[in-house]
Amino acid sequence: MGLGNKITTNIGTDHNPIAFNLSQNFPNPFNPSTIVSFSLPEPSQVNIEVYDVMGRSVSTIENGFKTAGQHHSTFIAPGLSSGVYIARLKAVGVSGAVFSQDVKMQLIK
Repeated sequence: MGLGNKITTNIGTDHNPIAFNLSQNFPNPFNPSTIVSFSLPEPSQVNIEVYDVMGRSVSTIENGFKTAGQHHSTFIAPGLSSGVYIARLKAVGVSGAVFSQDVKMQLIK
């Protein structure tokens, strides 16, 4: 699943978010890159996959353990065609909390 690239940034804060959240990517529509932001109220195993409208995984934005807090990843999609894509966050917190959320992203070339 190597059609996209990513750059990850963890924004430190004095307090952690109170809930899991996957924010709408910005900008949307995008070309060729967009920022995907997500919040974790506790340290978590995180996976963010990008799917096409047929449900096929086309790229992985994040896959690994992340600290609690606000995170931002830049998704670069030079090899993808124009269209609608779904970014899906799946997170499992150290407490056992399980979370999943999707956002629609539109790539315009």
